[in-house]
Amino acid sequence: VLECAAEAKKIADIGGGCGALLAPLLIGLPHLAAVLFETPLMVEMAKPFLQVFDQFHLLDRIELVPGDFFEAIPVKADLYLLKNVLQQWDDAEALAILRNIRSAMPEGARLAIVERLMPEHAADDPAAIMVDLHMMVITRGRTRSLDDFTSLLAAAGLKLAKTSPTTSGLAIIEAVLA
Repeated sequence: VLECAAEAKKIADIGGGCGALLAPLLIGLPHLAAVLFETPLMVEMAKPFLQVFDQFHLLDRIELVPGDFFEAIPVKADLYLLKNVLQQWDDAEALAILRNIRSAMPEGARLAIVERLMPEHAADDPAAIMVDLHMMVITRGRTRSLDDFTSLLAAAGLKLAKTSPTTSGLAIIEAVLA
């Protein structure tokens, strides 16, 4: 993700929890400004978490925006991040999130989805199968294949630009405006 964010001036972490992904990005990239878009409760929980990093002046560089990504995402950025978000939702809900991000994206913006990809063969990534089962049972979501993501992105008015594996087993799926 650091590589994706290096070119951006402003990054928006959509559904980014307490900012655990944003904090190290901002520490590593001092030029970067950020938005953490989360539910009102999570925005309040993020404040003390981010305060721990006060020596890096992160709160000066992060705008905390409460909202509901199913309604609208009133955030403009160069790079939008979704880490382990879409896997929690079924296709209709994931598509609603992607369409709202698409509506917010200015020309030239990118979206980076960070999730585990469903392998073609279960034996290629047993962890993906376990995540898939967990998501189906707990959240009605699922682990998606690259083809699934490509279809969802297209339905949302986005197109796949690049996919990069990570050492953690997750993939970074980059999309741009179609």
